[in-house]
Amino acid sequence: MNHDAGKSPEPSFFKRRRSGVDPDSGSRWYTVWVAAIIYRPCPIEMHVDAAWQWIDRWPHLVAEENGEPADVDRVWKSKNRISISKYILLRDQRAWDRAYAPESLGANPREPIDFNTLAPPRF
Repeated sequence: MNHDAGKSPEPSFFKRRRSGVDPDSGSRWYTVWVAAIIYRPCPIEMHVDAAWQWIDRWPHLVAEENGEPADVDRVWKSKNRISISKYILLRDQRAWDRAYAPESLGANPREPIDFNTLAPPRF
């Protein structure tokens, strides 16, 4: 579900790749999908102008990646729109990782990985 690149940002759900870089070699060595959202905060404030007329002032757009503030343009340019159910799945997966697997990539997508302490995969 991609959107037109020329359009201005609008509220929607997205997924973004968050990658880590090895500081020694400069190469990318892991990638995690994170949930992202663009929305307008509520409530809409009503203001009265000098002529005592009501003016709607729509709040600016706000973006979040896994509950953390993010740049609206960066999220919009990711072009990976998803449904609300997939957004909830990604968001809840990170919450589960933080609670039950704090050493996993999903729990801390911005943290570098220490391969010396990483548990082997379970098959």
